[in-house]
Amino acid sequence: MRTTSHKQYKPKSQEDDETRHEIKIQIKNLKKSFKMFVIYFIVVLSIYIVLVFLFFYIEHCYDPVIPTKTPKHKLWQLCQHLEKNLTMDIHNDTVLSPLCKNHREPYRISCQLTTTNFFKYFDYVASISFTLGWGEVVPYSDTGKIVTMIITLPFIAISMPVYIYTGEMITSVTRIAVVIIRRKFQRNFSQKYLTLETLVSQMFMTIVVWLSLAAIDYSIYVDENKRFFDSMYYSMMTISTVGFGDFYWSSEDCFNKGFHYLLLSSFCFLFSMGTFASTLTQVNKLICDLTTKKPNFLRKVRKMTEGRTRNEGTINSPDNEGTKNSPKILREMNNAYINHIY
Repeated sequence: MRTTSHKQYKPKSQEDDETRHEIKIQIKNLKKSFKMFVIYFIVVLSIYIVLVFLFFYIEHCYDPVIPTKTPKHKLWQLCQHLEKNLTMDIHNDTVLSPLCKNHREPYRISCQLTTTNFFKYFDYVASISFTLGWGEVVPYSDTGKIVTMIITLPFIAISMPVYIYTGEMITSVTRIAVVIIRRKFQRNFSQKYLTLETLVSQMFMTIVVWLSLAAIDYSIYVDENKRFFDSMYYSMMTISTVGFGDFYWSSEDCFNKGFHYLLLSSFCFLFSMGTFASTLTQVNKLICDLTTKKPNFLRKVRKMTEGRTRNEGTINSPDNEGTKNSPKILREMNNAYINHIY
């Protein structure tokens, strides 16, 4: 019994040409994505700075509003009542007065730009642009709310290309690495498998940057007995842009820990969001390839059978002359399906 192999191997020279062509395409895409990333990053960062000063001016100078409902409001009221019940003998030695003073400080609104105010509104602008919505910093004045509603859509549209082009750069670098590794082990070049292997590589990269961002967050708040599991939870809710608000990113805490912490956490944040977005894109691309596989195969079979019918007569004719060629047709249909899969 004779067996035939349906898998066709391309000549080595053709494989090398396809590999070099794919690498050239990805390098070209990488240069283009990097150029657009730098342009959008500078534009978005400039808008960031302008909006930080704008919201500070609105909330602290133009239309200051003391918040009436905050998580610390009830504690502040409790401290006031406890202070009134203290005797004069222990009033100077108690730690209750400094505690209450600390909780009263945020509600003393002054038109003076401090490091705390700058980073506070920087985090607020970041939560808008990346659609995180942590909820730690919000506008209390009507003017601030109106400005927020006006800038939300255009600012998100301007900010999205930053991590979209980051994801495209990650995809290009990953595809180049996958192609080189495939040729290193003498494996055939295939766009279908290249997409799948790129997806697996980016999923691994997503896990790495997710744990890296969690490790940075844990190292910043290690003195506050924060669990690493909470940092992992915060990291995933952040890079997926869910942002419940129970844990949130504070650029001031990163800056106080060290300027390198601020740069490192910002880089990991942007890199992780780009990797996450790129992974979702690859998953969607793979799903689209799988859903279109069967229709493409059926179209090939239909063209094959129609061509065979025109050349050799209808298989279902009364004299049944076409039935003698039906095994050959079935073999060609099977070969077409195998070649489409592999």
